[in-house]
Amino acid sequence: MLGGLGAWLSFGYIGARHKRLSWVAAAVAYVALELAALMLMTIGPDSGPLSASAVIGFSLFAALWPVSVAHALWVNFRIRLPLIAAE
Repeated sequence: MLGGLGAWLSFGYIGARHKRLSWVAAAVAYVALELAALMLMTIGPDSGPLSASAVIGFSLFAALWPVSVAHALWVNFRIRLPLIAAE
């Protein structure tokens, strides 16, 4: 689970710490997307060209990392740090 590993851990932690259900839901969504990408990558023939589902799985997995990192950075800098400063 290398694609969104940091994202779901980050969202799970800050969601639990700040009691934000939406961030816990984001963590669950990242895990679900990553598992779906891995499942799609394994579907297809053992040899020969990649199937359409495998290409979609690889694309989803490749897009998941930069999107999740950008999302985690946005949440940490725009929302979480002001919450910590207000405590």
